[in-house]
Amino acid sequence: MDAGLQLQEGLEALIEKEQNQFNKLIITKLFTSINNGKSFSDALSDIKVVFSQMFIAVIKASETTGNLSATLSRYAKHLEEVEAIKKKLISALIYPSTVLFFGFIVILFLISFVVPRFSNIYGSQVEKLSWPTQLLLSSGNFFADYGLIVLVATISLGLIFFKKYSQERKIF
Repeated sequence: MDAGLQLQEGLEALIEKEQNQFNKLIITKLFTSINNGKSFSDALSDIKVVFSQMFIAVIKASETTGNLSATLSRYAKHLEEVEAIKKKLISALIYPSTVLFFGFIVILFLISFVVPRFSNIYGSQVEKLSWPTQLLLSSGNFFADYGLIVLVATISLGLIFFKKYSQERKIF
């Protein structure tokens, strides 16, 4: 846009250069809609699956002010800043997540394998033990008996959750 190209010319150049078929299809739809007389924001609105409401609103406002080129540059900078913050956040969370994960594995191991052995030792004295100890022994026995089922269910739910929320991301 800053090179003096019209929107249609810019989209046409992007169609020719784009290697990714999905992106090429989206750009082609935008190009066709704009050539059919729709505004850029209306063309984006037709593809809400890809473009966020915020992006469409920003484009609509820039069309009103006639400052599309500067708005697109600012929005691109905003997206770069958001992406940089995401990367920093992810890198900051890697160590605590790893520690929590391995801590959880150690606790699960202790509850599943070590506690049931103590359960055998205290088997006849269960009524004499305090309720937190009884709870610990019961949970250890539960995980020893049903731990594999709990593990498979947890992994399945995690995968379903990840798949559901990873598909809802928009490009812009």
